[in-house]
Amino acid sequence: MSKVETLLDLLDQDPGRGVQLVADAGGQLHGFASLYACFDTLVADRILVMNDLFVDPPFRNHGVGAALFDASLAYAAANGYARLDWVTASDNQDAQRFYDRHGGQRGPWVSYSANPSDRGSR
Repeated sequence: MSKVETLLDLLDQDPGRGVQLVADAGGQLHGFASLYACFDTLVADRILVMNDLFVDPPFRNHGVGAALFDASLAYAAANGYARLDWVTASDNQDAQRFYDRHGGQRGPWVSYSANPSDRGSR
């Protein structure tokens, strides 16, 4: 079993961790949204983080991304999450235009990440 399959299995076993939404037709995957539950101490509530919103290139600009985004917001609302958060690469202009069109608001935070395995090499 691959790491992705293991992760999806964990989400199936415990939906409180998050969910994988998919868009498909006729058994063919058109796109997906990966949503993970976490806590935000600033609002003292649960939030949902959209880790991925991906649409296979041949299906872009046909409403698949919008449907997945709307389904992500609906899932967050139906499950009592205070907010849906996500990030996109600073050079991904297409994604930024998409989120701007769909009501996304740019946040005041600067995103960072670190690889824990690099910690010992300093």
